Amino acid sequence: MHANTSSSPPINTTLTNSSDPVAKRVILRIRPHPDRPYECNNYMEYVETFLLSCGRLEPGANYTHRHYDHIQPCSTVEPWHIIIDLEKNKFSGSDFDKLPHEIYKVERRQTGL
Repeated sequence: MHANTSSSPPINTTLTNSSDPVAKRVILRIRPHPDRPYECNNYMEYVETFLLSCGRLEPGANYTHRHYDHIQPCSTVEPWHIIIDLEKNKFSGSDFDKLPHEIYKVERRQTGL
């Protein structure tokens, strides 16, 4: 995943887009940046950029009615993860760990986050 803007996290994805609105869990793996010790405080930028890039969010819209996100663990030393449950209302079970998973490694460009 890559992006090249200074105002949004680095994501360029080929993941299923909005024409495939099935429930699934996406995990974004992020390594800490040595010059940004509190980068995880801005994790919502990563979520919004990811959802926009795969067509699961309209610009300026609130995504929380369709998707659920959280981070684990927030660390300045160890890699951390953003977990996004896409199309949460389309999942009828109670064990979100049984959702299909997609895992992405977030890489930064020199000009981006």
